[in-house]
Amino acid sequence: MLSIEITFTKGYIKISRVSLKSILEQILNDHGYSEGFLNIVVIGDNLMTQLHGSYLNDSTPTDVMSFEFDIDPEKKLLEGEVYANMEQVARQAKEYKTSIEEELLRVIVHGTLHLVGYDDKTDEQRKMMREKEDYYLKKY
Repeated sequence: MLSIEITFTKGYIKISRVSLKSILEQILNDHGYSEGFLNIVVIGDNLMTQLHGSYLNDSTPTDVMSFEFDIDPEKKLLEGEVYANMEQVARQAKEYKTSIEEELLRVIVHGTLHLVGYDDKTDEQRKMMREKEDYYLKKY
């Protein structure tokens, strides 16, 4: 069984948790994962800056970070967390001229895609991730 939890520790916006969970379940199922847990935690700049500094040696805030605890494709198991920074999301939504809700959903999907194996280090990888984000966001 796959458990998905969504926690807001900073700010709150009206999103359909049922729809978001459904999208995240589909991402995981599409990539062969049906067991484990995925925790989504929405935080602010202060905690994100601490996490980013501790784990990636970069003390600036970022929009999303993913943490893999256990991933075993043979057991169809994924255990991980995605941290989304509500304050950075709000800045990006303004910059990209989109809603805060849509930008938050995008970074959560983006972080989940990292957990299932996607990367965004090259232009080609970024393009593929954007296509996948768009694909899943249309389902919301």
